[in-house]
Amino acid sequence: RTEVPEPLVPYRAWLDGEFRRADPTDLADAGRALGAWDARAWAASITVPSAVVVTMRDGLVPPSKQRRLAEEIGAQVFEFDGDHDSAILQGEEFARVTLKAIAAVID
Repeated sequence: RTEVPEPLVPYRAWLDGEFRRADPTDLADAGRALGAWDARAWAASITVPSAVVVTMRDGLVPPSKQRRLAEEIGAQVFEFDGDHDSAILQGEEFARVTLKAIAAVID
């Protein structure tokens, strides 16, 4: 068994069940598709105020890609010192940055 970060311990059984229900090939295919997805072709057409929370230590979506997307849509950037799973593992801190990003665009 893989070591589970403390905030996820209460959800371990549920997470295990979700992974067992999924087909490993489908999960791998989905991961590859997400990795290849590129919104740059249409991102510049977004005309509403936008904000992006960039997770600065993200191991799945490099911060450089997050910044490029923000630039394409003209979004304000809010940095968060965390990895891809920050919303779960650092929930309160991530929420504070996310609320700042929302406040920046609601007017």
